Amino acid sequence: MLFIHIGMPKTGTTTLQRILSNNKNKLSRRNFIYPALWRDDENIAHHGIGKALKSYDKNTTTELTDFLRYHRDKDIILSTESFSNLLTYNDYPFFYNFLITCSQIMPVKIICALRRIDSFIESMCLHDSKIFGWRYLQGVSQPSRENVIGEYIKRRFNWIEIFFSKLRQLDLSTEACSLVTIPLEDDIVRTILKLIGIEGIIDNDVKLLRENAHLGFKAQCFFAHFDDFAACMKNKITSKGELINKFESRQFEFSNEIYNYHIFDFYQRLCLHEFALHKSLQYNLMVYYNTYSHDEIPQWQVNNIMNTDIITGADLAKLSRYIGLS
Repeated sequence: MLFIHIGMPKTGTTTLQRILSNNKNKLSRRNFIYPALWRDDENIAHHGIGKALKSYDKNTTTELTDFLRYHRDKDIILSTESFSNLLTYNDYPFFYNFLITCSQIMPVKIICALRRIDSFIESMCLHDSKIFGWRYLQGVSQPSRENVIGEYIKRRFNWIEIFFSKLRQLDLSTEACSLVTIPLEDDIVRTILKLIGIEGIIDNDVKLLRENAHLGFKAQCFFAHFDDFAACMKNKITSKGELINKFESRQFEFSNEIYNYHIFDFYQRLCLHEFALHKSLQYNLMVYYNTYSHDEIPQWQVNNIMNTDIITGADLAKLSRYIGLS
């Protein structure tokens, strides 16, 4: 059987992929293969296949189907959250035809962990601001700093509808695959391993911690406005990605950092939550609806990611000393 784990992003995917890539021998003894081909820079996830399908790269997909034919007596596991990016109007037909081709070689099971949509979109907003900066959140060429979060959210409603509708199409495409959707839970990695039939590759008493730690709010503001702060530091920061890793691993943190925060307000979260529940009913994704329909959205204080004043001169001086800038 071919097991395809498609995410969603931010559901313990990195932890799962690292476990799979680090346990090649244990998997082999159970007749499973987690292919070394098509891996990402960290050598743990099959992002290369997701990118190939996104770009309609028939050479890579042919290479993969040839691999499946050669190993048709094995169980193959692929994992990349980039597969979930294929659940769009433009990309789904090519993805579907790929699944049909695979299913003619061996049965295909797709596994998707479903995170509550309002929480997921806030998490992605934080990720996008960290990597691309606040201007990306607005989505226009000359954005103002007003209502950046509102603009980001507004563009996500169409994505919610398409994502749920394409999951429903996958669910109905029994000739191509079987779809298993599961809610996000504390032990999500073990749940997925159990669905594949390989939970025994890790010890029962091992505590699985999801990777990609939550940045503190001051660090989040720093990276959202990275270009501005880098200019203040005379553009001497050579690697933004390396610096992000230092903050995420808590090798460095600003003084009086804030780790319990939200950038979406109550009404933004509620609107996303109710819309997702409505669409899960419309597209008969009852796992999502039954899991999250009784959740309440708590009231909380909202932190303004546009507020650069939270980063003080002392913070920048501390960072300069840490990275060796004079």
